[in-house]
Amino acid sequence: MKSRSQFKFLHVIALFCLTVGLFVISCSKSSSPPPPTTNKTALQKTIDSANWYLTNTVEGTKPGQYTVGSKAALSTATTSATTILNDATSTQNTLDNANANLQSAINVYHGAYIQQIAAANLVAYWKFNGNPNLFGEWPQRNSDGRTCLLWSRNSCIDS
Repeated sequence: MKSRSQFKFLHVIALFCLTVGLFVISCSKSSSPPPPTTNKTALQKTIDSANWYLTNTVEGTKPGQYTVGSKAALSTATTSATTILNDATSTQNTLDNANANLQSAINVYHGAYIQQIAAANLVAYWKFNGNPNLFGEWPQRNSDGRTCLLWSRNSCIDS
């Protein structure tokens, strides 16, 4: 009889452990669905492109440079996009919007490029190399044949 009571006791313990185990397993599962997978490669490529412009271009006033202050806006947009890229909770919609915003910032930066103006595209060309009251070639000679170095009120000042 002793063995039968031991068997019942072991049976009750096993059933208790099984019940507790099932309870613990059922409670540990998350009731929310797993987050959807996201594709971050497009945003990463756009960030890489923006970082290339930030490191390999120069601000200034000469042709081939970008207007002063244009890098600041691109840098701000790049920082925002990087923050969204590194956020594990970002949705695909958020990543796509960040990519579009950064691409717009790159396009604005392209618009700040200072281009050389071809001579054919100039409306007019003026040489500022002499007295505006004179006609002809410079330097002028006065009536005595002396070379005028400077004109003052229609009179020649020579050396």
